[in-house]
Amino acid sequence: MKKLMLILMCVVIVMSGTACSKEESKPGSSLNLSQSNGAGEAHTKKPGNTPKPVKTKEGKTLVTFSLVVADPYTVEAVQKFEAANPDIDIELKPLVESQSISDIEMTKYYNQMRTELLSGKGADLYQAEGDLIGPMANKKLLANLSELMAADSTFDKSQFFDNILEGSKMNGNLYGIPMSFSFSSLLLGDEDAIQAAGIDIDDRTWTWEQFWDYAGKLVKNNKGSSRYALRGFPPEQMLTNSVHGSYQNWVDESSHKANFESDAFKSLMEQIKNMYTNKILTSKKTKRGDAFFLPSPVSRPKDYFNRNAWFKKGKLYLAPHAAGEKVVIPFNAYSMMVINEKSPAKEAAWKFIHFLMSEAMQSSPNNYGFPINKAAYKKQVDELRKSVKNGWLTIEQDVFMMDDDGEIKQPESVKVTDQDFDNLDKLVAGANDLAVSNSKVEDIVYEEAKAYFSGQKSADEVAKLIQNRVMTYLNE
Repeated sequence: MKKLMLILMCVVIVMSGTACSKEESKPGSSLNLSQSNGAGEAHTKKPGNTPKPVKTKEGKTLVTFSLVVADPYTVEAVQKFEAANPDIDIELKPLVESQSISDIEMTKYYNQMRTELLSGKGADLYQAEGDLIGPMANKKLLANLSELMAADSTFDKSQFFDNILEGSKMNGNLYGIPMSFSFSSLLLGDEDAIQAAGIDIDDRTWTWEQFWDYAGKLVKNNKGSSRYALRGFPPEQMLTNSVHGSYQNWVDESSHKANFESDAFKSLMEQIKNMYTNKILTSKKTKRGDAFFLPSPVSRPKDYFNRNAWFKKGKLYLAPHAAGEKVVIPFNAYSMMVINEKSPAKEAAWKFIHFLMSEAMQSSPNNYGFPINKAAYKKQVDELRKSVKNGWLTIEQDVFMMDDDGEIKQPESVKVTDQDFDNLDKLVAGANDLAVSNSKVEDIVYEEAKAYFSGQKSADEVAKLIQNRVMTYLNE
């Protein structure tokens, strides 16, 4: 798979109903399934239509949870949940025991998940990637979590990042909830070089065409330095990364539509080719110091500051978008939870998901990523603020930076200001679009684009080939 940026799972929330107290609500009260659903329509369960939950020998409600691996966070959560809810038994069904997971194992797990759900059987609860949720929800294989949320009087959506939840809607409803999120469509810029070239970047609006212009100025302003705007990626990978970062602008899987013959996509291809032709970008594996920008995923609040240490004065920017694209701030979702529509234990499974969203579990050191719980996020950021001494923050041992000659060294701390913390808060609060992608579509883009960048075919020909292959795949 031709992926450079991590993409895992996705989120949505639609919620109506009254707010709870300002204190964190206690997850796990009984649900009233006669309340309004997420779309504002009455949702009433008819007597006799809902199967009874499976009971253990001890009389507990059994919830089977299928996942790739029983990671420390999940194991911790199950132990604490069962202690607080002695009438429910969560049975973990991991595919593998090792904490190291291969692509083959991931594919095996998701194929198994599809087969089980299509058969009308399977586990009560699953983990899933975001690109799987839309197709499975369209087939009515997943429970509508918006309805479960709306029916839960203890659920207070003000405790969570509503922009993350709202930005992840699929077909207007919630079918999966992530336990955390991250950012992969970010570039770290050499701020000293950018300012010296007289460039002022507005990363909320800039396009690849503007990036090309800025990159040309940077290269021209540093003549003789052999520096590039970006390095280490062939042009077909740059194109694939752009599709990955804004997948929903190019593909609408729910309506089986693709947009690869558009002027916007062909223009993007041409812009990327020109950047390589003019030596603004290079596929060479040069030193980090040879680039003015570095792809910089941010998986945790602390990463936001650690990454800045890669340059003497670094600044994170949102990646550019293609002209004509909808401007969004994409985010990635971790550990997505979905419930089997055929599950007889929906209420108990929802209790567990709600428990995972609590401040206590979201604050667990085993919960990797940005918490979706606001209080848990604030706690992490407050701890970082307290760690700043005289404007410097101690960074982790796996972070490196370049000196003036582009050589790698390991710094002990990074300069941090109040504005940096404000920028982090703005990034989190502004994220509004789940970065859903599809490895099969990305493989098609990567494979067909080679013919264009090598000069064998025109942009029109390649765009048509990509469009036809993607449409064939979507209609399978």
